[in-house]
Formats: sequence, C-alpha cells, structure tokens
Amino acid sequence: MSERIREHTFSYKLAAHPFAKMIEENEARLEQISRQKERRQVRRVIEWEERQEMRTEIEQIRKDIRDLRAQIFKQVWNSSDIVVATHVGAADPIIKAKSFDWVIIDEATQGIEPSTWIPMLYAGKVIMAGDHRQLPPTVHSFFKGREGSLALTLFERFYEKLGDDSKIRLERQYRMHENIMNFPSKKFYDGKLVADERVCCHQLTDLPFVNGKGLDLTPAIFLDTAGLGYEEEGEEGTGSWSNPQEAKRVVRELDKILKAGVRPADIAIISPYSAQVKLLTGMMMGDSQDPGEIRELEIDSVDAFQGREKEVVIVSLVRSNSEGEVGFLADTRRMNVAITRAKRKLILVGDSATLCRLPFYDDLLKYMETVGGYQSAWE
Repeated sequence: MSERIREHTFSYKLAAHPFAKMIEENEARLEQISRQKERRQVRRVIEWEERQEMRTEIEQIRKDIRDLRAQIFKQVWNSSDIVVATHVGAADPIIKAKSFDWVIIDEATQGIEPSTWIPMLYAGKVIMAGDHRQLPPTVHSFFKGREGSLALTLFERFYEKLGDDSKIRLERQYRMHENIMNFPSKKFYDGKLVADERVCCHQLTDLPFVNGKGLDLTPAIFLDTAGLGYEEEGEEGTGSWSNPQEAKRVVRELDKILKAGVRPADIAIISPYSAQVKLLTGMMMGDSQDPGEIRELEIDSVDAFQGREKEVVIVSLVRSNSEGEVGFLADTRRMNVAITRAKRKLILVGDSATLCRLPFYDDLLKYMETVGGYQSAWE
C-alpha cells in the first residue's frame, strides 16, 4: 500500500490520533508498576494496603486506556466520510449506525445477491460497477436453474430491468493491443470497445530490455495442437484436467519469450484447470529452493486471474478429446477473461478439433486467421 493511501486508512488514523500518545504513556506506566511489584515481591512481602493501592492504580490506568481508545475510535469514525468494506463487512453494527449519501459497489458481478443488498441498505444512491460478461460468483448449487439460483447477480437483474438512462458502458480500454481486443469486443460488447491510442498498437519491443530476437511480434496467436495427440488427463478425485504434452509446448513458447528479453514478472501463464496449473508450476519451479528470477512468473487459473493483467499472457486450454467435450470452457465468459488479461501479446494453446465443436471457438480461430495469428503446432 502506498504511503499516500496508507495515511487515510482507519488503522493509521487511530495510531496518529493525539490521544494515542496518552495511551502509550499509560501502557508504559502499567509496565512500570508491574516491574515495581515484581522487585518488591523478591525483596519482601508486600503489605495488604500497598498491594491494594497498586491494584487500584492499575485498574484506573486500564480504565483510562479503554476510555481513551473509545474516544479515539468515536472521533475518527465520526469524522470519516469514506468507508471501505466488503459486502458482509458492511453489516458491522458501527457501519449500520452510519448513513451514506453514496454507496459504490465495485466488482458487483462477483457478489451474490443477498450480500449485495447489505451495503445498499445504507445508501441514498448506489453505483454498481462490474462486467456481467465476465465470470460470476462461484455458486455450487443450481437447484432451481440459473434464474432461481445465486449465480444470477443483483447487477444483472438491474441491468435487465433498468432503462438506458441508468446504465453506462465504459467503451475505451487502456490495456490491450487492438488485435487482442477486437474479438472479445465483437462477441461480448457489441463491437463497441475502442483501444486508446496509447495502447492500440503497442508491441513487446517497446518495452525496455526486450531485444525481439527470435520473437514473433504477432499480438494475438492461436497455437493449434490438433492432430498431435496431446491427450487430456483427468485428475483423480477433483474432476480437474491436465494435458502434459500441451504443458511442454507452453514451456517452449515461454522460453522463446524469455530469450527475447521479456521479464518473467511481465508474463502470466493461465489455464481454466487447476490440475494444469499445478502441472505447469511443477515444471517451471521444480524442486529448486531458489528458482531465481523465474519465480516472478505468475502461473494461475483463469478464474483467479480475473481483474489482473500482464504484458504477455499464455493460455493453456487443456481439453483434447475425440468427443469434443470442453467442460466449463463452454461458459465463454471464462474465455473473455482469459483473452482480455493480455496487454501486448496473447498466446492461446489448444486443440481446435475439440474446441471448435462450439461455434464460439470456431469463430475465434477464424478471427485469428484474419489477423495472421493462427499457427499450427506442427510447424
């Protein structure tokens, strides 16, 4: 946390309050009395009156400390115009006793409806910020279907029911090269996204230390493993999937990027499946106690990486089978998250023969062809 932000936090203001010094002095006095009592007990038996006098003083000091803390808390809290809390944290009695002109709910599409109502109870007006075209909250029970389950967020209900005067879509983005942006823009945002001029054509070679040696500068690539026999493997007991041969190919692609001078800290490898994340992590880090600079490379699930970004993102899609089973890759919002994490270079590694049974992935490959980003892993 930056110093500029830290000085506005509740804990900092409590510690910086003028009465905090008085608390320190009282606590020091308590420590002094305790040491005096120990020394006297060693030298002689303490008389009842002396013991009672010490006990009374200790009780009074403790009461003074409690009173001072209560005063500090009340003064700082009453002077606070902005409070940051989680949805459930907003149910704290001290927050419930306070009223607010505005409640701003960030990542509103990540909160289940009951918890979202909690902070809204204190609001004169509400702003909900979120993207319902990306991943919803994790809900394990769909016992009445999506419409009747907690997977349908309050944000989505409002989005469907409120008029256009209550909705604003932010259409200028400041992260992705336009060739990375255009496909999700068309599929999820009515083709309305615009890449700011500062990012629309940026390249890896614009970064310091990147020499570009042996580097394919195509911003968006689909590396197709169809026909290579990269078979998926189920992880026992979890229902997750891995693909060892695909993981090895991901490592090869990573090696090219590192040799071109891209820092590990600027790269993420993500996968929809936790089993593949574990496999890739083991391959990268191994048993080394000191993995060096490579430890700054991030390897994580697509879901965990939502809201994040890196200069280079490699996505291991894992699924490869003759039945065309894609599991939760059928929820294309997950792919929207995966694609839109990359700033300057996106590499998708997957089996088109499996994935393209779904029209979404067929369209994705066709788009990659139009931007020169389709590559066969045979090459």
